[in-house]
Amino acid sequence: MSSSLTATLGACLNTGAGSRTQMTLKSTILALALFCVAMDCPALRADDRTIVAAATANAVDSLRDDVAAARIDSRLTVADFLNQTNGNDELLKTLERAEQVGGPRFSTDGGACQIQLQIAADRVAHALVTIAASHPNKSPVPAEVLARKLIDWHDRTFIGIGSSISGAKIQFIRPPPTADDAWGDVSDAARKQAVDAARDDAVRRAIDAIRPIPLAGGRTIDDAMTVPAFKDSIGSWLASRPVRKVRFEPDHEVELTLSTPPSDLCDQVLAAATQAGLALPDAAGQSALYQTFSHLPAVSIGRAAASASAPTTTFFSVALPNQPPGWTEQPLMAEGTAEARDTKLKTARVAETAAEDALRKIVDALPLTPTMTIGDAARKSTAIANAVDHCLAGARPYKVDYRADGSVSVKSSMNPRELWAEISVPQQ
Repeated sequence: MSSSLTATLGACLNTGAGSRTQMTLKSTILALALFCVAMDCPALRADDRTIVAAATANAVDSLRDDVAAARIDSRLTVADFLNQTNGNDELLKTLERAEQVGGPRFSTDGGACQIQLQIAADRVAHALVTIAASHPNKSPVPAEVLARKLIDWHDRTFIGIGSSISGAKIQFIRPPPTADDAWGDVSDAARKQAVDAARDDAVRRAIDAIRPIPLAGGRTIDDAMTVPAFKDSIGSWLASRPVRKVRFEPDHEVELTLSTPPSDLCDQVLAAATQAGLALPDAAGQSALYQTFSHLPAVSIGRAAASASAPTTTFFSVALPNQPPGWTEQPLMAEGTAEARDTKLKTARVAETAAEDALRKIVDALPLTPTMTIGDAARKSTAIANAVDHCLAGARPYKVDYRADGSVSVKSSMNPRELWAEISVPQQ
């Protein structure tokens, strides 16, 4: 797992500048950002493409939320405008053509992915004006007036960040630290059990949604589910789908959002029917089947409750020294290496993560008092843990060595004064 989990998660949930919506950490994990390594995408495996597609869909949702929160004037938000004009679907078509910023960012093990999309605000403004013109009787603002109100959007950009994680990696998903430590009395085993149960519930709901759909020969998918080979194939496929979102609620309920694109699900139903030796619809019937599936949601949401039993880590304030420690005068540097991968860029990114891991070990070992290191303090204080993650996320390579055997060495450094400034901020 990447060592900058909290920092990357913060970047994912707090999209920051300009018109971007300031989302709070609270109980949501967008597929838990177990990624920090940018990798080339031309040679993506089928599984990679699936994870990328789920992350992209999440990014579009994030982008839509960002746009919806923007204000047209002091009394009207974009969300209000869209609700009154029924223009959500029309705007979505514009947002789905947003530009991708860089390539997909994968975790070192390839199990998670992050996508960033952006779109110029004037493109959004043009889409909103078009919606207003198409629905003059519903629009709260005439199209020509709306165009004038949005004229100052020309220098703005909307950004959406989405992430997903493969079904095989959800065991690593953890609730983010909160002030009330709502999940502090839930053991790791109970948390994992709840996440698995939520995924099972999402699978069950997805299967229930397709049961009534006619398949062939007067038989429905529900009838086909009586054939073990067919049922197992559909269930296994759904269980392995990427996870787009996980919410850890204060009442210990887990809500998990499974990516289930309708066309992909229809593909799997036909493939499973073929493998199970079931009758298939003819060409016209398959076309009709895809049309029916197109009305299904692209996600399936499952829920499960965790039992509160064994306590986990308790977070509290840590007493820090009044004066900066001696290490604030010393450079903090570390080196990471990686064996040759598919491309030089991919190898370099893995080496960067290795350097960051090495830098974290150095930081964790730095003394704050004769009996406490930064690592000790971070395990006790959410604020200090977040401060360390933030500083490590800001560490930058200062030397990259591409070796003759294809391996790469990366040396990274961070400013110790900045680290002290971050962790010495009064804790809440």
